[in-house]
Amino acid sequence: MTARRGASWFAWAGAALSAPFFFHAAMELAGYRARLKGRLLVAVWSVPLASLLFAWTNAWHHWLWTEILPPSGDLPFASYHYGWWFWVLTAQNYILMVATTVVLLGAIRRVGRHFRTAMTAVLVAVILPWIGNAAYTARLGPWPGLNWLTLSLGIGGSLL
Repeated sequence: MTARRGASWFAWAGAALSAPFFFHAAMELAGYRARLKGRLLVAVWSVPLASLLFAWTNAWHHWLWTEILPPSGDLPFASYHYGWWFWVLTAQNYILMVATTVVLLGAIRRVGRHFRTAMTAVLVAVILPWIGNAAYTARLGPWPGLNWLTLSLGIGGSLL
C-alpha cells in the first residue's frame, strides 16, 4: 500500500459521510429529529458506510475507483477513474440532497419574516452542495480532482 493510496482511503470518509450528515443537520434544523430512526437511518447510512468499507478494500475489487493517477503537471490532486459503486454513492448523494432541499424548503415556509437572513443562509446551504456535486462529478473548476462536494457540504453545514 502506498502512502497516497492509504490517504485516499481515509479521505474518502469525508466524501462518503458528508451528505448523510448534511441531511441530519437539515432534519434537526427543521425540527424532525424524532423522525431520524429505523428504516430512515438505514436508508441514509447504509450506502455511505458500505462505501467506506469498499474504499478501504478497493484494491481487491475496484468498485469505487478503478485507478488513481498521481498529481501531475498543473493538477495538484490525484485523478480518480470511477468504478460502478461510485455511481451508487453519487446517486444516493443526489437523493439525500433532494431530500435535504425538500426538508429545508418546508422549514423555510414556516419561518417568520424576522428570520429572512437565516432563510437566505439556508437557501445558500442547499444550493452549494448541488453545485459542488456537479463540479466534482463533471471534473470542473481550476482543480478538476478537488472534491467540491465535500467542501460545499461543509460550508453549507456551517451555514446551517
